[in-house]
Amino acid sequence: MGVNRDEFFALLDGLTDKEIEARLPLFDSGELALVQEYVERSVVDQIKTARGGGIIDSARSAKVALAALKMANAADTKALAALILSVGAILTAVLCGIILVMRN
Repeated sequence: MGVNRDEFFALLDGLTDKEIEARLPLFDSGELALVQEYVERSVVDQIKTARGGGIIDSARSAKVALAALKMANAADTKALAALILSVGAILTAVLCGIILVMRN
C-alpha cells in the first residue's frame, strides 16, 4: 500500500460524506480499504457521541455506508478479474492469428 494512512485520513477529514462517496470509483483497492477503515472508525465515534434516539439513526447510516463500501470492494475485484480474462482472450486471439499465418 503506497498511501500514507495519516495523510489519507487527513484528506478524508476535509471531505464531506457526499464528496467521499463521489470519489469511491477513483480509489484503488488499498485506498478503498483505508476508506472502509475510516468510515468504520467515524461510525464508532458517532455512536459513542450519539445520545438518545440519535444512536439508532447513526447505526442505520453506518450499516448503509459499510454495505456501500463492501459493494465497491466487490466491484473492484470483479473488474480486475474481467480485465485479466480479457487480456488472456486478447493473447489467445493473437496467438491463434500467428499460428494461422505461419501455417499458410
